[in-house]
Amino acid sequence: MNPDIDDLVREAVRRQEMLAVDPDHIRAALPARAARRRTRTRVTLATVAAAVAIAVTVPIIVVRDNGNSDGPATSSTAGPNQAGAPLYYRPTWLPAGMVERRRSVSIHGALEFAERYWKRTSADDSASGQQIILTTKVRASSEDPAPNVDINGTPGWYDDIQSSVSWQVDEDTKLTLMAPELGLSKEVLLRIARSVKPDPTRMRPPLRLDWVPDGVADQRLQVRGDSPTTWKATILSADDKVHYLAVSVGTAADTASGETVTINGHTAQLAQVDEKDAERPSYRTRWLLTMDLGDGRQLTVRSGSAGYSAASELTRDDIIRIAEYAQVDADPDLAWLGR
Repeated sequence: MNPDIDDLVREAVRRQEMLAVDPDHIRAALPARAARRRTRTRVTLATVAAAVAIAVTVPIIVVRDNGNSDGPATSSTAGPNQAGAPLYYRPTWLPAGMVERRRSVSIHGALEFAERYWKRTSADDSASGQQIILTTKVRASSEDPAPNVDINGTPGWYDDIQSSVSWQVDEDTKLTLMAPELGLSKEVLLRIARSVKPDPTRMRPPLRLDWVPDGVADQRLQVRGDSPTTWKATILSADDKVHYLAVSVGTAADTASGETVTINGHTAQLAQVDEKDAERPSYRTRWLLTMDLGDGRQLTVRSGSAGYSAASELTRDDIIRIAEYAQVDADPDLAWLGR
C-alpha cells in the first residue's frame, strides 16, 4: 500500500466515524464478560464497524443547495415543516420498566438507519449500559455467521457474548437487537425480537438547518431525554475534510464565555475554544456558540475536528450564520420520550 492510499484509507476511516452506529452502542456491546472468552472466534461488533469503515472508502456526501435561502429564519418559533425520518420497526413487548429514551436517525448521507433505545434509568445516565437497542439498517449487507435461531420464520443469529440477535427482514433491511448489560436470558431476548413489528411512525425533526457551508452535510439526528420537558435534539454533520458540526436545541444548557452577539433578536455567546466534546470524546471543539431561545430552551452550535489534529475551517461568520438560519420547532414531537 503506497502513502497516497494510506492517506485515503485513514481519511475514509475518520469520515466513516460520522456514519457509524452511535459510539454508546459499540461500547455497550463490549461487556466485561467478553474479556473472559477471548478464545471465541466470533467477530465483535467493534471489529465489524471498523471493517465497514475501511471498506466503504467513498461515502456519499449530500451537499445542501443553499441557493434558495433568501434570508434568515424570522424567529426561533418557525417550524422545521418536514415529513420526518422513518423509524421502520419497534418491539411490541419489552421487560417491565423499559421506556424509550433516545432515537437516532439518518437524515442525509450514505447510510439509511434508525436506532431506538429503551432504558429504566435516565437518558443522561451514561454510566449505565443497561439498555435495549434496536437498530434498523437499510441496504446493509449481513456479516453474521450461519443462522442459529428463528425469528418468526426468518433465520437469525444469536450471540450470547454480545447478548444480541440479528436478522434480515428482507433483501434490503437488517435488524439488530441488543441488551448487553441487562443480563437477559436468551429466551427473553428472543421474545423481544419476535415481538418486533413494522412501525409507520416518522420522527419529525425538532430542528432544521437552513444554511450550512458548502461541503457540510446533515448526517444524523439524535433526540434524547426523559420527558417532553427534559430533552435535547442534535444534528451531527461532517464534511469530507474530517471536520464536524453539531447543532443542538433543548433544555440542556452549555456555557460559552466569549463575544456577545445578537442573532434574530436573541443574545448569544460565541467563543473560540480548544476542548474535547463531552458527548463525542474523539472530537475536538474549536468554536462554541450558545443562545438562549427563551421558554427554557437553548440553541448550541459546536464546530471542530473529528480527530485531534485537524482544526475547524469554519469561520466566526459561518457559526453565526448557521445559528441565524436554524429553524426550531415551537411544538416539537416529544410525547414518546419516557414511554
